[in-house]
Amino acid sequence: MVLKTIETDFVKLNFYERFVIAELSEGIDIDENIVDILIQYSIEFYGDNPFGYISNRINSYSINPVIYFKLSKIKNLVAFAVVSTRMIVSYNVQIEKAFMSKPFELFDNLDEAVNWVNQLVNNHC
Repeated sequence: MVLKTIETDFVKLNFYERFVIAELSEGIDIDENIVDILIQYSIEFYGDNPFGYISNRINSYSINPVIYFKLSKIKNLVAFAVVSTRMIVSYNVQIEKAFMSKPFELFDNLDEAVNWVNQLVNNHC
């Protein structure tokens, strides 16, 4: 059950007990400024509790992979999942994973991503 939803001009965030699902807007460029905002929303919601982040990539947008260095520093972020069936996303994820020190996986569907993230978050509780 969604506990809180935040919608801006660049993202829709659905917060659940142990994870957040993000759907970023078509055509945006994800840079450090946007990541700072996403981090702030997550910290405000989860505090020091462990959580996972699921990027439901239903839209096409660009990502500066160095943002993953910043995401890796979030102590209570325990898992990062991407959901997409597009081949280009699978190639991009292979590059993005090289910049992330937390568990990072690609999934074909949201249910698999949720199950994986929940398992990792539960192991940290």
